[in-house]
Amino acid sequence: IRVSRILSSGWFKLSIAGISASVILGTGWGISLWVSNDYLRKGVQDLQAEQYQSARADLETAVKWNTRSAVAHNNLGLSCYYLGDDDCAISHYNRAISLSPDYWQAYYNLGTLYDRQNRPDL
Repeated sequence: IRVSRILSSGWFKLSIAGISASVILGTGWGISLWVSNDYLRKGVQDLQAEQYQSARADLETAVKWNTRSAVAHNNLGLSCYYLGDDDCAISHYNRAISLSPDYWQAYYNLGTLYDRQNRPDL
């Protein structure tokens, strides 16, 4: 009876799902996503607290762990924008757009940067 309770518990199903995902995706990929998401979360918190240098460091780490995260690239672009590093911001906004062409926030942020530069022709 105990075994059947364990097997039907949500914890066991979650554990099996995690093991299956690790086997399918490869353990390294799962760890990379986990680490990237942790730094992404910290970076977003830093952005909200207007700690832009700290946000940039955390978001650069997030991008290193997951180069395909449009959200991380967009937020890294935002931290660069607030630090006045327009080239960095443009690069990361464009990377976010190339990874996720429907990601309107990256287009908006890029447009805001071009407006700040008084470049309405773009």
